[in-house]
Amino acid sequence: MCFAEVDKIVRTDIGFTIGIPVYSHRDDAFNIEDSRVIIGSFADISFKLGNPLRFLLGADAMCDFMWGGDDYNHHLDYAGWAGIKFYPGIGGLNFSIAYALGCRTDFVSFTERVQVKNPLTGEMLPLYKSESDSYIDSTAWGNGFRISFDYDFLYGNDRNFAPALGGYYRCMPRGNDKWDNIFSIYISFGF
Repeated sequence: MCFAEVDKIVRTDIGFTIGIPVYSHRDDAFNIEDSRVIIGSFADISFKLGNPLRFLLGADAMCDFMWGGDDYNHHLDYAGWAGIKFYPGIGGLNFSIAYALGCRTDFVSFTERVQVKNPLTGEMLPLYKSESDSYIDSTAWGNGFRISFDYDFLYGNDRNFAPALGGYYRCMPRGNDKWDNIFSIYISFGF
């Protein structure tokens, strides 16, 4: 028999997330939401400090893909974090709080659409396209925090592999009184 979870000193978790990013600063002129997919992942390593505390080091990334026709507005939000995980004694239920350092990179491509007025009748003519433009822009690095909870099916038993189900909230300042708020649910697998 391998070591039971209660005896593990070092543990690794890898997870897959879906969520809702709430951006406080985004160029709304190019807000495209015809089609949207939000996916992410994270990984962490934890070190046993003593029952019921663990020290966490981890990183996560969330990809927010929005597109419509030839235009797109994609966002990649990424952060590294360090904190404490606490098991209050209700099975594998646990909570963590961590300091996070992260950034967001935006990938935007759009075609300007201009509506013109007929000079003779004053009637608005249909839209026509002008030249396309694209750019990549990154926010300032921000110091924020990450709060999570999950139920860990590996905790307190002798299995070597089991899932955990949970969610997290990450608050990241982006400078000039702007904040991004990431709400996510996830499934992770502990080793």
